[in-house]
Amino acid sequence: MTEPLQNKRGQRGSSNDLRGGDAPEIPGLIEILSAHAATNWAAPDTLAATNFGVEEATIGDVHRAMREGRLTCRALALIYLQRIHAYSVHGPQLNAFVNVNLKILDEARALDEEFQATGHLRPLHGIPVSLKDSIDTAGIPTTAGSALLANSIPKRDAFIVSKLKAAGALVLGKNTLGDLSGSSYSTVNGIPRNPYKLNRVPGGSSSGSGVAVAANLTMVAVGEDTLTSVRTPAALTSTVGLRPTTGLISSSGIVPRKKISTLQVRSRGM
Repeated sequence: MTEPLQNKRGQRGSSNDLRGGDAPEIPGLIEILSAHAATNWAAPDTLAATNFGVEEATIGDVHRAMREGRLTCRALALIYLQRIHAYSVHGPQLNAFVNVNLKILDEARALDEEFQATGHLRPLHGIPVSLKDSIDTAGIPTTAGSALLANSIPKRDAFIVSKLKAAGALVLGKNTLGDLSGSSYSTVNGIPRNPYKLNRVPGGSSSGSGVAVAANLTMVAVGEDTLTSVRTPAALTSTVGLRPTTGLISSSGIVPRKKISTLQVRSRGM
């Protein structure tokens, strides 16, 4: 399979391939990375973040590395934050994220302490999961891709988010989606770029979810599907999308387009 961030001829896309202007800066991301660099440049987390490759890594690979003492939850979160900064905001400017969880490193440290105390890893312990920006996450804006909701900050987690957190997952951030789940274009931050061909769209409306998984900017992405939000981005970004039966998972706390909307999961393999 062609590696992400390359075009069909196997060459990296140039800046001339990019359409729609520069990817916007993600609020708070550079501050998180700068603060970590200033105070933890020689910490074990930093060293682990340079030695563990997330490309094509599975949840089993991550948990094996944690049990062997080669990786921490905090180091893994740091790797993905660094990749988002390098590839979503800068570099090819994939524009897959609207925002990131500003508390993720503290939450990851708490999971590391839990593992040290109990020796037990929960099913998704420390796994970074990104969410389509139509899924409510307490304290993090949920815009549904629309400038009309740019300042909408939920007070409660969606049902699926509470279940993910209970399983030990770390909310990494919110993925770009088409305006009100209607297309690939967001009036909040534009349109993501397909990592396999930068001047082509990744499909919608869960466009950022597909891009984030394809470019290894997250380990797992959770989106929402009404018509083809699973199939189209999965097909165009060479990822795997799973659309469960409508009603099988509670859609409480998501911004639906129609009553047939349902949550979906996306990864590089299943």
